[in-house]
Amino acid sequence: MKRVCVIIPLHKPQLNYFEKISLIQIVRVFNKRQICFVTPVGFNMDCLDIPKDMELEDIRRIEYDSKHFVSTVSYSSLMLSSELYESFADYEYVLICQLDAFPFADRINEFCDMGLDYIGAPCEGPEWVRINAKVGNGGFSLRKTEAVLRVLARKEEIMKSSNSSQKFLQYEDLFFGYCGGRRDIDFNVPDVYTAACFAMQDNVEGSYEKLSFGDLPMGCHGWYRINYDVWKPIIESCGYKLPEVEEVDWFDGARNASLWKKISELESILDTDISSRLVDSLYSEVSIWGKGEIGTRIIGLLNKIDITIRDIFDSKNGVVPTEARLKEATKPIIISTIHDKDIKKELRDYDFIEGKDFICVDALLEDILRTYSMK
Repeated sequence: MKRVCVIIPLHKPQLNYFEKISLIQIVRVFNKRQICFVTPVGFNMDCLDIPKDMELEDIRRIEYDSKHFVSTVSYSSLMLSSELYESFADYEYVLICQLDAFPFADRINEFCDMGLDYIGAPCEGPEWVRINAKVGNGGFSLRKTEAVLRVLARKEEIMKSSNSSQKFLQYEDLFFGYCGGRRDIDFNVPDVYTAACFAMQDNVEGSYEKLSFGDLPMGCHGWYRINYDVWKPIIESCGYKLPEVEEVDWFDGARNASLWKKISELESILDTDISSRLVDSLYSEVSIWGKGEIGTRIIGLLNKIDITIRDIFDSKNGVVPTEARLKEATKPIIISTIHDKDIKKELRDYDFIEGKDFICVDALLEDILRTYSMK
């Protein structure tokens, strides 16, 4: 049996600057390994733009139904399907590398030798607290193929035994974290310290302190989305040129952390509050601008509290918010992204009033949280 295959999921027709850096680094670090791109059927590989001096010795590509690449939930359905892992049954392990992961070195053998079933960066947040687990994030994760197939054979049974089954369907790594925390399930995950040696995402139990001593994990996840200011100098030391923090108008570390905390807090409230799904004296109908990771979570929250979404604008997905369409759209327009500087300027140019015709996602979450605190 072969040792490991590096899996890179791809679905976007164009990669942004940061995703290209992640892709180049993954290829550079693991170019002696079997690398396999997992894509929708018919995906155009020309978008990869791999430098010519980075020829891969061995490359595979496996296509899956495009329905698995539409959203976080549909992607999780692929990661929780036996079909995926059966495609790699001749490998002892698979290493999942999403394009917000950045490996520093090929230490795969070191972690395979531990004999664990799943390793991912330690995580924090209400969802992980609820399942009493901290390991680990799936975006950069090492998975033992046979062990994953074994727990997936019991997936329905395991799902029924947990109150977090709906979260498992949305975030597949929670399912594997839950399995690792159950003593009656044969699925071994490491302690937080070992997981942080493998990869880091959140600063769980002070794991970032290791970085100040130059003690890097094998890789990191979410480097340009979550803690760009932390990872920027480290990744630049690997030979990449990155924009300054203040030049990246979408990145605000404090705001980003606060936003995700509020989203998680509201999701927890709505998961347990069955007395009423309706938020009184707020909005009955809205429009959404932005259907990325934040936008998808916001749409889920609004659906739970009976706020009707009339229009969804997202330039990246071809739904261009022209002036005419914006003026006809149901108000307020929720800017469901923190990349909002240019969006706010454009709306103001159309004489839209902030707080009346449009609101930022931060303000929306504050309004909903305030409403629930008064219930």
